[in-house]
Amino acid sequence: LNPLRLTERGVFKKIRAFSGASDSLKKKKVAERQLMGTKEVLGKLKLPLEPGFGWDITCCYDGTGGEICKETHTGKDRYAIDFNLPNEKDNGKSIRAVASGTAQAKYNEGGYGYYVDIDHGDGYISRYAHLKEGTTISGQVSQGTEIGKCGDSGLAYGSHLHFVLYRKVDGQLTPVKPEPMSDYPSFVSGGGPYYSDNYGNSWHFNTPGNTEGWE
Repeated sequence: LNPLRLTERGVFKKIRAFSGASDSLKKKKVAERQLMGTKEVLGKLKLPLEPGFGWDITCCYDGTGGEICKETHTGKDRYAIDFNLPNEKDNGKSIRAVASGTAQAKYNEGGYGYYVDIDHGDGYISRYAHLKEGTTISGQVSQGTEIGKCGDSGLAYGSHLHFVLYRKVDGQLTPVKPEPMSDYPSFVSGGGPYYSDNYGNSWHFNTPGNTEGWE
């Protein structure tokens, strides 16, 4: 065997390995840039919650928060957030669009129950699940528009909002961290309370500690 040829083969293998790793890194960076476009495409996101209350997070990214979270916050819902109020006081509270877009109410008996998807354009879709029965919204909505009421439809462990932000990439729903939202830079299970500023056009003036207002 020719030692020089063996050396050349070794060099070529290293070049191919480096090239493959480089291509993989490039693809990863492209994907990251695509998903980091959230702020530019959607504008300033606002919490999908009725203002005036201190909302908790029971389940958060990658199933953090408890055993049941590990079962429901995986796959395309790995960056889902479950918002709720103590003692099911969230039941019937207003759920609002995080940004403007085209809304469509849907139903899934075996999972989300009554839920709404909002198409924000450029592949971004926000999902609001476990809403109360009777959710029928359809068509264009603005940020802050009420799209349903918090409930416990579908496979829910109690009343809460299961919220997810996706971006459709190559026909597949890819989870995106909805950050920042209402100026909160990040979200963690048990890290609340979180206060919404998503008033929309309701003219409902209700700040923390103030139980009086008008609509």
